[in-house]
Amino acid sequence: MTKREEQISFFWQVEKVALESSVVGDIAGFLYPNDIKEGGYAREYAKNRVRSTIRRYRQSGRLSAPHSHKPKTLAVPEFLTFACEHWSALTDVIHTYGIIVSVEAPQAIEAKAGVIDVVNPPTDPEELKKAFLQETKKRKKEQKKRLELEVELKRRDEEREKKRNAGRQVGKTK
Repeated sequence: MTKREEQISFFWQVEKVALESSVVGDIAGFLYPNDIKEGGYAREYAKNRVRSTIRRYRQSGRLSAPHSHKPKTLAVPEFLTFACEHWSALTDVIHTYGIIVSVEAPQAIEAKAGVIDVVNPPTDPEELKKAFLQETKKRKKEQKKRLELEVELKRRDEEREKKRNAGRQVGKTK
């Protein structure tokens, strides 16, 4: 990198949206440094060259319209792609253009809910049969209890809805 390239700092290149006037001034200052230093008409002419290129690309549909008009702003990522392709000298000073970032998803998290119950099954077939029957009986009892609780919950919900509807009727004339 030359000393001049080290001094150039396009602060807006890390933003999503930037003022077009700042971008045009910075690009013109880099591409036409002698005209910018000269000032006056030469400075305006250098900026107008950059503006007219942007306008030409917008009219052809290769560059999107400004994000806002007062003040005029542009989408920086899209503009950097256009600018680095059109003015190849910019690729040395634009640090965010052409960077490929590898993004990987984090490792999947495995979560389990509930209680872990470690049981050593009996080795004797009779004991195993007895343990199986006990577990089956316990499971059926829990299923029956769950069904009873669901019926009770439904009944309570209906009561609450009935009270809510009755409360809405208070003060209404028929």
